[in-house]
Amino acid sequence: AAFHSVNMANLLTSRSILLILLCICMGGVPVIENPGTSLIWMHDRFQWLLEVLERCGMKMYKQRFWMCHFNSPSMKRTILWSTG
Repeated sequence: AAFHSVNMANLLTSRSILLILLCICMGGVPVIENPGTSLIWMHDRFQWLLEVLERCGMKMYKQRFWMCHFNSPSMKRTILWSTG
C-alpha cells in the first residue's frame, strides 16, 4: 500500500485535473503553480489531460522562474502550467 501522503497527493492532482477541464469548458484559462521539484507532469491523469488537450487542438504551456519571498536568502524555483 502507498503512503497516505502519496494517496492524498494523487487525489489532489486528479481533482485539479477535473477543475482544469471545468475551467476550459467554461471558457477560462487555467493556471497551475507548482514547486520546481514537482512531478505532477509525470502523473497519469496529467498525461491524459495533455493528450485530451492535444486532440482538441490545445496546448499546455510550462513557464519556469525563480522567486524569493520576504527577502529570503534562498530562491524558490516555480513552474506554472497554463493553456494560455
